[in-house]
Formats: sequence, structure tokens, C-alpha cells
Amino acid sequence: MAATSDLQGTVVVTGAASGIGAASAQRLQADGWQIVAVDLNEPSYPVAQFIRADMGDPDSIDAAVAQMPQQLHGLCNIAGLPGNRGMERTLRVNFLGLRHLTQRVLPRLQPDSAIVNLASVAGNQWSDRWDLHKAWAQTADFAQGLAWLKDHPVSEETVYNYSKEAVIVWTLLNAGDWHRQHGVRMNCVSPGPVDTPILEDFRNTLGRERVARGIELMGRPGRPDDIAPVVRFLCHPDSRWIAGENIRVDGSLTASRMT
Repeated sequence: MAATSDLQGTVVVTGAASGIGAASAQRLQADGWQIVAVDLNEPSYPVAQFIRADMGDPDSIDAAVAQMPQQLHGLCNIAGLPGNRGMERTLRVNFLGLRHLTQRVLPRLQPDSAIVNLASVAGNQWSDRWDLHKAWAQTADFAQGLAWLKDHPVSEETVYNYSKEAVIVWTLLNAGDWHRQHGVRMNCVSPGPVDTPILEDFRNTLGRERVARGIELMGRPGRPDDIAPVVRFLCHPDSRWIAGENIRVDGSLTASRMT
């Protein structure tokens, strides 16, 4: 895609090979950002740098960070798994890996940079488990986060929701301090059901009837291109006074469920 503006800087996008990650990376690239794509699979479109990494493995994440530029201007944490890849694996990738990467990248983020964490409307009930998620979020590192899980097990049926709740709570806990201390704004984007390669996995894990009802309330499933503009906006200087927000992008799904 040709650049449509004169924005300059480098943004790391995880999960950049497909789905919302690919759509977001290409939208940012069209704005003039240099994209560092982090994924297990290489993107099918050109990027400034591709780094193969496993977001469930802290050593792999550290090796990836070592290959990144010293100065960064954004981080989009979009890589994620549905709940049918195993309880621990899902929590490693969806929360512990996201947290580990962000903490490692934070010192490289320049003032006025942005962090965008992909959550989900499946995490809407985060406030019901605030104290539990706060305790998990405050564990010191990846290893301690895993140890905490052994004492606070999560069921396979709720693991995806739980992981996205944790992302939202962790974002809220840190966004204020990081905005004041580092000049970095951090927010979440929470989509409803989106037509990506793992939508069928969500039908199997969240329940086919539940997903079908959600799509019915929205009128259609979301598309990656419905979500990418919001990710792009939160990376753009125009969002300079937005920090610590969880922005639902769900085609009125949450509102429809309240009526």
C-alpha cells in the first residue's frame, strides 16, 4: 500500500500474518509507519522487518525484542488464541506473553508512543473478577504468573474470556502511570465476533449458539477491516489524550444485549 500521510516511526504488530493483525499492520503501513511484524508465520505482504516469535515463550519474546530497533513508536498486541489450544497455552499467549513483550518494549517506546492491546467483548465481565485479575497482573514476571495460575486454576470453558478480562484489567492498572511517567498511552480494543481464520474455533469454544446469536444481533460478523481503523486511530497522534480506555468495536452487540 502506498503511504497516504507523512507519519514517521516504527510500530511493532504481533499477530501480523493474518486477521486483525494483518489488517491493522497494513492500515498503519498505509499511513507511513514502518512495521515490525512479529508472528510465527511470515506475512504475505511486505513489511520493514519480520521477526518470527512464539508469544507463549518468554525466551522467544526476549530474542525477538533483541532484534527490534532501539527506538519504537508503537506496539499493537494483536496475537491471540481461542480457548481450544489448551488452558495454559491460551493464557501464556493471550496475557502473560502480551505482558512480557510490553514490559520489554516499554523502554524503547518514545514519548507520545501508543500501545494497543486487543481484548474482546468476551472480557466484558472483567469487573466481576477485578481483585483476582489485579493479583495476577501484579505478579512479578512470566514465571511467577504461571506459578500463580497453579494456585488459581482456570477452566477450559472460561479460559478465553478470562484471558481477555486479564488484558483489560492489566491495561487499566498500568495506563495511568505509564502515561504520566513515560508519555506512552495504552488502550484496549474489544471486538465482537470477527470473521477471521479462527472464527470457527470461537464457535467451538464459546458455543455455536452463543456466537450465532451475537452475529445475529450485529447483523453480520465483524471484519478485520472494521477493527483495524480503531487500532490505527489509537496509534495516531490524534488520539493523544486517550489512555486507559477499553473501546468496544462490536457493531452494537453489547448494547443490543442490554435491551
